[in-house]
Amino acid sequence: MATNPAQRSLCCVQIGSGTGCRADRPRIVSPTRGDGRFEIDNGRGERRIRMFGERLAAAFTLADSCLLLGIEPHRYLTDVIGKLENSWPLSRLSELVPHRWAAQQAAQQAAK
Repeated sequence: MATNPAQRSLCCVQIGSGTGCRADRPRIVSPTRGDGRFEIDNGRGERRIRMFGERLAAAFTLADSCLLLGIEPHRYLTDVIGKLENSWPLSRLSELVPHRWAAQQAAQQAAK
């Protein structure tokens, strides 16, 4: 292990000197070991993220589609969620995708 402080900071970069990095690790990690607030593994947190991951990905996809079509995402989502809450028929669900929704909105504006 390097004894020169300048060499120690580069120990991970130097080939074959990974033990120097591991020697510093307990000093860095030790304050968290006895704390009790930190979990040893992150499985619980990762499971929570995965649970919402697909749903968030779908929401972001809808918002991005709206932006690409020039639709204000908040307006679109407010309208679509309202329709879904009011028992929108499943057979007509395809009418609520952003590009078809935009065409319907444009037709309604033209009729006014």
